[in-house]
Amino acid sequence: MKMLKALIIASLTSTMALAEVKIKSIDLDATGDKVATMKISYSGELTTTPELNVGKDHVQVVLNGATVWPKIEKKAHLASSNDSTVMAYQFDKGLVRARAIIPMNLMGQENAIKVRQTPGKIEVIFPKSAAASTAATNTNKDQYDESYLETLSQEKKAANTAATVTTTAAVKVPAETFTNLANKVKDEVKTTQAAPATEE
Repeated sequence: MKMLKALIIASLTSTMALAEVKIKSIDLDATGDKVATMKISYSGELTTTPELNVGKDHVQVVLNGATVWPKIEKKAHLASSNDSTVMAYQFDKGLVRARAIIPMNLMGQENAIKVRQTPGKIEVIFPKSAAASTAATNTNKDQYDESYLETLSQEKKAANTAATVTTTAAVKVPAETFTNLANKVKDEVKTTQAAPATEE
């Protein structure tokens, strides 16, 4: 009987060890023309269906009965260099969140997202068109901002130049003023020389 119990316990322990899912890696493959793929590799046997969540700036897979240690986090390329982040972290005991934070909003496009599961690997495939559109919008916005700042700079320079000209014109003294002043000084000198000396 003791031998039988020992065999049952050993069998259960072996089965649990085999069923335990450990996340090994997570990557973002954006080499496709129209789609990108978040790839999750794991060891063990996944007994539950991964849960897909979509947010304004991320796509996420929730894995029950899984562990990851240490947390995995790294930069990735989607529309431009290092514009995305992929991570896998332990959210709760036996629950792992694998997430790609991306420069696009996939909400409303859930039907265009596919989850493919094979032994040891999960792939989340989503469209890249929104990412390209977002990147273009940000580029146009940056160009607009630079153009607007340049316009402001030119207007400020023009205003400063106008103010300088106005100030100079305001303090300009006509040439005849200097001539009149010189004649007045000469008359005063002549009057002083012609006056008789006063005896003390």
